[in-house]
Amino acid sequence: MVSPTPTSLLQPDAAAELVLSFVNTRPNKLQPEQFDHLQALQQWLVQHQLIGSSDQITETDLEEAKHLRSALVVLLLSHLNDAEMEASELQQATESLQRLTRNHPLVTLISSGDVQLVPHNQGGRAALGRILAAITELVLSGRWNRMKACRNDTCQTAFYDRTRNGAGTFCSQNPCGAMMAMRAYRKRKQEMQQDPGS
Repeated sequence: MVSPTPTSLLQPDAAAELVLSFVNTRPNKLQPEQFDHLQALQQWLVQHQLIGSSDQITETDLEEAKHLRSALVVLLLSHLNDAEMEASELQQATESLQRLTRNHPLVTLISSGDVQLVPHNQGGRAALGRILAAITELVLSGRWNRMKACRNDTCQTAFYDRTRNGAGTFCSQNPCGAMMAMRAYRKRKQEMQQDPGS
C-alpha cells in the first residue's frame, strides 16, 4: 500500500465514500429510514456491489446492518473533538462493533504487489464484512479521523472533513453551521436577559 500524501488526505477515497453512503441511509429530519425493509437493504447492497444480485440476505443481516450503522454514527461523532458524548455511549458502540467484527471476520489475502482484506463469509453474510474492510482501509490510510458526523443533533449526517486542519464539525456550513450558530446566539442572548448584571 502506498502511504497517502497530506494533500491526498483532504479527499475521500472509495472506502470513505462507501462508509459515508452506508451511514447516511439513517433517518433524520431530512430523510426517512432507507433500510425500512429487507428488499431495500438488498437493493442498496447490490447497487454498491457488496453482494451479487442472486445473493440472499436475512432479517438478521438487516438487524446487524442497522446496529453497525448506529455504532458508526457514535464513533464518527467522537471524531468531533468538542463533541459532548457520554463515555458509556462510546463504550457501548465500541462493544457493538467488536461483536460485529467477530460475526463478520476478515481474511488477509497477500499477493506479490498487494494486500487485501476480504470477508471470510460468503454471499449476503459477506456484505457487512466488506464495509468493515473499508473501515480498516480508512484507518490504515490515515483517513479514519476525518470521517465525522454532523454536530447538528437534528442532522448527524456523516461527512468527510476536507479542512486542512481537520477541524470541521458540520456536514455543511449552510444550513447546519448557520443553524447551530443561530442556536448558540439565542442561548447567549437568553442567558444575558436572565442575568443582566453579568
